[in-house]
Amino acid sequence: MEKYFWCCSFYRITTGLVNSLRMINNNKNISESFGIPIYRDGIYFYKITAGDFSETKKLILIK
Repeated sequence: MEKYFWCCSFYRITTGLVNSLRMINNNKNISESFGIPIYRDGIYFYKITAGDFSETKKLILIK
C-alpha cells in the first residue's frame, strides 16, 4: 500500500465521503484543487491526516 504524506477527506453528514485529496511525499510542489459546486448546503466534516497527526473538524456550508 502507498504511504501518503497528507490526506484531506470531506464527508457530508447525510451521505458519507464526498471527496478526498492526497499528496505523496516526493519533494515536488503539487497543487490540487476541486470545485466547490459539487457541494450542496449542509453540514460537512473534514479530516486532515499527516503522519501521526489527525484532526476532524465540522464545516457548515451556506451558499
